[in-house]
Amino acid sequence: MQLTTQFIIFVFALFASSLAGQIATADSSCYLTEDKHLMEEVEVRLNWLFHFMKKHTNASRFDKDGFRLLETALSLEIKSLDTVIGQMPLCKHLSHRLSFASHMLQVMRDSAEYLDKYTGNESDARVMRYVIELNVQLLALRNAYGMPDTQKEGYADDVSAHIRNLHAVRELFEQLQNVDFTVSIMFYTLFDRALETLKVYAWHLRIPADSM
Repeated sequence: MQLTTQFIIFVFALFASSLAGQIATADSSCYLTEDKHLMEEVEVRLNWLFHFMKKHTNASRFDKDGFRLLETALSLEIKSLDTVIGQMPLCKHLSHRLSFASHMLQVMRDSAEYLDKYTGNESDARVMRYVIELNVQLLALRNAYGMPDTQKEGYADDVSAHIRNLHAVRELFEQLQNVDFTVSIMFYTLFDRALETLKVYAWHLRIPADSM
């Protein structure tokens, strides 16, 4: 299992490297063929979109109510940008940025719905809120293209801390009694999702996957 995980992470890294090269090649044609003013406008809008969503990933607690105030506007902006960028097929860097923005929106939308289900002070509800919010917080360690932002200040410390805390929370969850089966399924689904993300982040720090 450890070998399989290491292989998946290795393949992901190779794909990311290849993708970066493809984007760079396509972008050369993009800047030569597309309207520069339109491109600048799209890039400004993407920057705005990323900025507002990143605000919700950087917080220690996910403000689902604040997110919902912006959710409709963010969704409409993504749809509008999708129409514009769809007419610029050579501008791969723009489509990849929009794709990650869409992913961020969906993660936060799902997380807001999950948090509505776990509002009590019971131990299992508190643990669930932690793992739900962690999946949102992990988005803060990616750049605008969705790649691990290894240049971000504190990246290594954040990754290491999240790994330690995630395992501690799992140990706590496994000690709880009479946890509903559906809660257990949701916990391990979100736990596995967070752990796989952290393994990718750790790979960029050359932390062995089998140590996680």
